[in-house]
Formats: sequence, C-alpha cells, structure tokens
Amino acid sequence: MPIAAPQTRIQGPRPAPGLELVRIITTTWRDAGRASTVRSALDAIAEGARRSVGGAAASIALCPDDAASEKGLLGAGPTPGSDPSTVSISIVGSGRRALGSLTVDAAPGRGPITAEDRSILEAFLMMAAAVIERTAVQRNLQAVLDHSPVAIFLKDRELRYVIANRRAAELVGRTRGEELLGRRDDELMPAADAARVMTSDLEILNGHGDVDVEEAAHWPLEGRRFHVQAFGVRDEHGAPMGVGGVVSVITEHRTANAALVASEARYRMLFEHALDAVFFTDDAGRYVEANPAACELVGRSRDEILMRSVTDDVVVGSSGGPISDAMWAAFLSGDGESEAGPLVRGDLSLRRSDGSIRVAEYRSAANVAPGLHVGVLRDVTEQRISERREDQRHAILGCLLAMPTQAPLDEQADAVCGEIASRGEFQQAAIFALEPPRRLLLLGSAGTGTQGGQTGATVLEGERAATVLVRATSGPWIDSWVDAPAGPLEAFPGATGVAGVAWAPIRADGRVIALLAVGASMATSALTERLPDIEELASIVAGSALGRSLRERASVVASSLRIRRIIEEGAFHPVFQAIVDLETGEPLGYEALTRFDDGAPPEAVFAEAAASGVSLELEIATAQAAMHAAGPLPANRFIDINVSPELVVAREPLRTMVREWGFGVVLEITEHDEVADYAAVRAAIADIGLNVRLAVDDAGAGFASLRHILELRPAMVKLDRTLVAGIDGDPARQALVAGMVHFAGRLRFDLIAEGVETEAERTMLLDLGVTRAQGYLFGRPVPVDRLGRQCAPRPIMPGP
Repeated sequence: MPIAAPQTRIQGPRPAPGLELVRIITTTWRDAGRASTVRSALDAIAEGARRSVGGAAASIALCPDDAASEKGLLGAGPTPGSDPSTVSISIVGSGRRALGSLTVDAAPGRGPITAEDRSILEAFLMMAAAVIERTAVQRNLQAVLDHSPVAIFLKDRELRYVIANRRAAELVGRTRGEELLGRRDDELMPAADAARVMTSDLEILNGHGDVDVEEAAHWPLEGRRFHVQAFGVRDEHGAPMGVGGVVSVITEHRTANAALVASEARYRMLFEHALDAVFFTDDAGRYVEANPAACELVGRSRDEILMRSVTDDVVVGSSGGPISDAMWAAFLSGDGESEAGPLVRGDLSLRRSDGSIRVAEYRSAANVAPGLHVGVLRDVTEQRISERREDQRHAILGCLLAMPTQAPLDEQADAVCGEIASRGEFQQAAIFALEPPRRLLLLGSAGTGTQGGQTGATVLEGERAATVLVRATSGPWIDSWVDAPAGPLEAFPGATGVAGVAWAPIRADGRVIALLAVGASMATSALTERLPDIEELASIVAGSALGRSLRERASVVASSLRIRRIIEEGAFHPVFQAIVDLETGEPLGYEALTRFDDGAPPEAVFAEAAASGVSLELEIATAQAAMHAAGPLPANRFIDINVSPELVVAREPLRTMVREWGFGVVLEITEHDEVADYAAVRAAIADIGLNVRLAVDDAGAGFASLRHILELRPAMVKLDRTLVAGIDGDPARQALVAGMVHFAGRLRFDLIAEGVETEAERTMLLDLGVTRAQGYLFGRPVPVDRLGRQCAPRPIMPGP
C-alpha cells in the first residue's frame, strides 16, 4: 500500500488561471530545490499541485518497494477512497518505472477533478519524479561510497566537502559521510592537523601538482599510517573547481599482508611436513602439486608426479574395481557423491613405481578454487595388514573353537585349511606331519586343486623330505612354483594359478611338530611380505586343540622313531630267569626277559611302544633275540616268552620262530593284556604248533587273569608277586593261594609262584601245595652265559 504524506488542506474554488499557474509551478520548483530533505521537497510539490487545481488537499506517496520508503523518509497518509472528488495519479520515472502516486482531493462545492485538472498536474508529477529519482541516485552512490574500504572525498573551491563516505568521516572522528557535507577541515579537526591538510589542498588548487604520499596519523587514529592520493578537479576550461582524493589505512593492510605471509609459511610447512599425502589436481585429474608424503606414497619424485594423473597410480577403489568416470567426477565436485553412489571412501590401492602395492585411506576432497581440487590420503598398509591378520586370527580361532574336540585329526586339519584358503589372497592350504628323518605326510588340505581328507597320504620321502625337515628348523620360507614345481610342492597336485608356496613351521616346546603350507597366485615378493602373517597362522594352530592333537601325534611319532631306532640298532639284550622245582631248586625252564641298553625300565619301553603303534615290531625283535640267545640252554628245559594277544593272533612270524626252535616253548600272556577274541587266540595257538604251551601271568592281580584261565585253559598259571610276598605271615594270602592250588588241580594246570625271595615264603608255599616257583631266591635274570650248565645243551632243530 502506498505511504501517503500528511495532507495540506487549503480552500479554493477553482484551478489557477494561466499566469498564476506559471507562478505556482516556478515557486514550487524553487521551494523543492531549497528543501533540506526529500520529505519537505515532496510536500512543497504536493502543495503546488493542490494550489494549481484549487483542491482541498494533496499528498505524494512512494511505491512500497522503493528504497526511500524503506528508510522511513515519508510519513503515512490516508488511503484514497472511491469518492469521485478524489483522484490518484501515478508518478512515472525513467523506463516507465512507477515511483509513487499524487493524490488530490477536490474542494467542497468545486466538483470532481476533471481531465483538464489532470493535465495541469502533469508538471508537478514530473517535478516529483525528478526529486525521487535524483534522491535514489544520490542514495545509491552514497551506499557505494560507504562500502568502499578506502576513504573517498571531494571538496569544492572553498574546500568544503561535497562528497564524503563513511571511511572519510572516520578519519576526522565522525561516523557518517553526511556529517562532513558543507563543512571544512578546520571545522572538523584540530587546528594543526587542519592547517596541514588545507595547505596541501590549496597547493593542489593552485596547480602545484597532485599529492601521493605516505604519512602517519595524528588525530584521531594516532599510531596508524595512511596512503594519501589527492588531485585537483577542473572544469572544461581548466579552472579549478575543487580537490578530490582517496586515503587508505595501510597499517592494517601491512599487518594483514604480514599475517598472510606468515600464514602461507605455516601452511607450507604443514604441507611439506604433513604425515598424510596431500595433492592438488586440475579438472583432468593431473597432479599440479604434491607434498613429500604423497611422493613417498607412490614412490616417485615431485617432478615425476607432476607429469602424471591420479588415475595412473590408483589400482582399484574401495569396492574392488577401478575408479569409474562417475566416481572421479564426484571427486572433482568435492561433494563425495556421484550418480553411481558414494564416492570411493575408505581404501584405495596404489601402485608404486617399484611395482609394489600400498593401501591408502581416502580422507577428504574439496574444491579450493575453480579447476583446483585437493585430496588427502593416508598410508594404512601396515594397519590393514594388522587388521587382516586379526581378522584371519579371529576366523581361524572361531573355526577351531567351533570344532568338536573329539573330531578326527584329518577333519580338524581340513577345516583349518579351508578357513585359510577361503581368504581371497590364498588359493590353497595344507598341513603336514613331519616324520624324521625322511618322511613328510599330508594331514589335511583345502583350496583349488586340492582334496581334503587325505590324512596319512605320503607326500614326500627320501632325500627331498629330509631337506624339508632340516629346513623347517630354521623358520618359514618360500618355494617358487616356477623354480621348483616338484618336491614339497607336490602337496598341491593339479593346483591352478599357484605361483609359490609359503611354508611355516608349527612348533611345540621349541621343536617343529608339523608344517603349514599356503599356496598363492601372487608374486613371490608379495608372498614374502605375507610370510609373517602365515607364520602367525601357524602359531595360532599350534595353540589350538588341533595343535594339541598335532603335539600328541608328534609325541607318538617321536616314540615310534625311538622304538624303531632301538630295534634297528639292537639296543637291547635278553636275560633269563630260572623257573624251578620249589622243593629241589632244579631248573625246569627259563623265562626270557628283555633289558634295554639305556637302562630304561622294560615296562615303560613296551608301554611306549604300544602307545606309538610299534609294540608288535618290538615284541618280534625281542622274541627273536631271546630265542637266538637261548640256543645254549639245556635241551630238556622250556623257554618262556612273553607275548601279546595281537602277536599270537597274527601267527606270523611267531609260528616260524617257534617251529625253528623245535619244542619246549611257553607263550606267556599277562593279566594286563586285553584279549578281544579268545576263540581267535585259541585257534592261533593250535595253528602255531603242538609243541607250544600257553601260560597266564600275574594271576591274582586282577579279574582278567581268571577269565584268561577259564577261556584259554593254559598249561601254566603264574601267581602274582603280590600274593607271594609275606605269605608266610599272612593267613589271608595263604587261604587265597590254597584255593588257587585247588583250582589248578581241578583244571590241570601247573601253578608257578612268582617273586619268591625268602626261605620262609618257599616253605609256606610248599606247605600249601605249590611245587614250582621263580624269584631272586633262586637267581636273578642274567644273560644266558651266566646261567651255568646243569644239563647238556639241547640241539637246535632245523626249520621247516
């Protein structure tokens, strides 16, 4: 809504006649020109318009979007109604732009405003348009001047300010340029400062040249320095009209410049010494600047970098594929987004000049200027390796923890190999058992070209296996598939795309118990970098349930090797202890026992052999040694050989050994030996030969011996030492042995008392009906040449 000026009401019946109209127009223009404000000028024009048509009231309002109305230069007036005695005419400026409106009310009794009245008012509309537009121009000019960072002024010939902006006012302690208009410097500043300035201005007016000096301020901005440029203003005839000038405060400028230089130095230092790689590119992605960290990241000098593009170094984006055009466009835009989705954030793989790959984390991107973009990368290669190791560690630990503890060794090994081979960088994995000195066995495998579940499959034997076993003691190593496709690499038959295999020992208690092998398609140099990871995987396996199984297996293997070495080296010898007639002491036969050269207890060695699966081999070797050593024994004496049910059921080579001996062989089975199939034992004894008798040892030490007696019907039964020791003073033992004597008589087997050491024990046993015995009372186990000869040596029967 237009803002109306206060109304002026003057009675007048009719418009002014011609001469009077001219006088009114002239007077109105003069009064408007003398007005000190826009409002008073427009009021004078409105008054002239009213008088020209003899109206009762008149007012001028500006359009609401005009700057003048926003400044509050015009007051509010009445809103024109629909009364025909009131007319409102638009004030139109240059370009047909509406500036406001002139409203005139007709005087009472005069009648409405006519078309002729409107034509008379045109002169006043033009006056109002001129005032409004001139004011707007001046106001806009003043706004421009006030926003200038330097002081701008113009003085007339009398050195009075006709133009002055806000900066100029600040130089003389004022706040607005309007405060200087029409005034001289001696009215605005101290006399000394005013005299200096005005003297300089007079010299310019008199044609002594312009001024371009730097000087210090005295008042009111003491301590600052200024740069003053003043010049003379002349008309078209060269006559002086005034002085104009520009004054800039250079103290802040110099301080700002110094701060800028210092800031640039700091940023340059940060740029050069930043740990992150910082680079700038143009719109085409070409490097235009790179800091030393960026040079180090890609392994190139600054000059080499500036000849390249970022995409020359980037191998893949975080998504695993190359950076697309859309993603690169997103980088250049600096907004982190593209039509293809989020910009590659996270990791980028960069190929260095030496061909190696570094992993860099993409940190930020921004547009610092048109055509100039900045990016920040941080080398996280080692961090990612550590994270990858941790991920692998957790994955394999999870696999091992989830595995049933009772799972077979091959299933455990296959599962772990499968977890390792499932990592994208490895194609195969296998775990091998070491059997020194010349054997390498596959326990489990997984991956391309491998088949799991091959536990016990011989991979390598002989010199090549021996070389691997020796090498494993020195730590992990790499075998190139190209250089050595045979040998240990045969662990991956039919493998495709394997460039090399990394080997890592699995250790327990400082010794190598197994080997982890990982096949990969990566270059040997890259696989070498991963060797610490693979070594750590081997240590994880060593500390798991699988590691415990491997240690147990290694212990069994070590035991079997030790027993086999004893057998191969013959590090044992037979001894014999007489079985005598208890009443006369006459030897009836001899029990063959084994003693080991290292002094180890025979029970422990045979138990170790049984636990490591070589008990039959040891039994056969000791039995053969005993029969060979027993050659000098009397021919009418039997030889008692300790055997296991497994050796009896196997029949060979026991049958051959017995037949070579000829006769008088007693096969002794102890109470501690479990018999799985008594019928099979009976059948084997019958097959071995009629000259073989069966004995059951350790009767009375447990319930098994009684079943052995009942099922096998032996020819001899030996009473355990625990029943014999101290029997002379123990009625309970006496009663038990008496029962055994009765039992022996009913089943028709000979009862032999073991461990007789005193005459009192011998006497009590005879009283109870025991007729045969062995023990230290009659002699300790000794080599055959120390037994003495009571009878002529028996002849050696020829073999079958």
